[in-house]
Parts: sequence; C-alpha cells; structure tokens
Amino acid sequence: MVVALLPLLRGPGTRLRDLLLPTHFTSVSMWVESLRLLPGLPRERRIAFCNGLSVGYQGTAVIFGFAGFHLAAGLPPLFAGALLFLTPMSFLISTARNARQMVDRLALALGLIIGPLLTFWHVGLDLMWTGVVGGSLAHGIHRLREVARYVSLCGPICCWCWWDFCRTRSGACSAWCWRAGSMRIPRSWCGCARWRPRSSPASSPS
Repeated sequence: MVVALLPLLRGPGTRLRDLLLPTHFTSVSMWVESLRLLPGLPRERRIAFCNGLSVGYQGTAVIFGFAGFHLAAGLPPLFAGALLFLTPMSFLISTARNARQMVDRLALALGLIIGPLLTFWHVGLDLMWTGVVGGSLAHGIHRLREVARYVSLCGPICCWCWWDFCRTRSGACSAWCWRAGSMRIPRSWCGCARWRPRSSPASSPS
C-alpha cells in the first residue's frame, strides 16, 4: 500500500521527513480513500490531507474500538459475530467501489476465489499466497490484454510478428516483447520488428 501511495505524495521538493508520517499512518481505509481523492488535490496539499485523514480514522477507531470491546461482551454470540464481521465487509466494499480498472476488478475477484480455497485446504500463510497468486495472475492477464490490443492496431513491416512473440528473418523466436504492451513503444527487443498502424501501407522487408 505504501509503494502505491508514495508516488501520489512525492513531488519535486518533497523531503524525506515529510513522508515519514503518512508512511506509518497508511492503513487500508486511508489508502483506499487516498487513491480515490488525491488525484483531484494539488500535490503540495496531499501530505497534509493524508495525515489529517489518518488521524481522523485512527481517533475514531480507538474510541469505538473501546466501546465495541465492552459492548461485545454483553451481546449474544450471533450479534457479536456480526459486529466483528463489519470490518472485513467495510474493506471489501470500499475496495470494490474504487476498483475502476479491469486489473483491479480481476485481482479482487481472484482473491475472493483463491482465498477461501487456500483456507479450505489449510495452506499456511493463506492471505499472503492469495495476494501473491491473485495479484500476479491479474497483472499477467492485464499485460497480455494490453499487448493483444496494441498488436491488433499495428502491423509488422520488416518481419512477421504474432501476439508479442517476434520472429527473426531466420524464423527463430528470439524475444518476448513486453515493451510493446506495457510502455506502448512500437519496437521489439529483438530489433527486427517495426510497427506502424494498419491504415498505413506496410513496406516490404529489405
């Protein structure tokens, strides 16, 4: 969460000590709302916004945490369980609401599927493995989808390319061209492919 949040806070004149407090204040609620609200704020006000948001969240959590602890002791077990269930449901709803891109929604869906399966199979560190496996799968599918979309708009000029595998003139597959999908640079690692829109006439290989 900190790695995703710091690029939104850091500016050209941001000092390291200015980032220490929001770094340690980072929690799920603060992180979710900051990713949603920070892009609309001036960069020089974002650190103060995150600090104030975290203080408000933590102060509310401490007060109602004490109150809930004493109230839960006198509630029936069903109501006490429902009270404890509010925290994960709050995280789930806030994360689902702010999942705007396909990769975010896919990672959330994979986590909801993989997590219960690992728990059912009694896999140790199930939460960590859910994040690693689900996040990696979502990221890989997103990269392949971007590559396929880019390749569908472009055509090869000096060699034959399909998907993001590039073949040299000898026909041997020589490179896995991630750059075409991630950075959208019309150039492959093997150096033999040059891309141009399909609307432009492709020149024959020399």
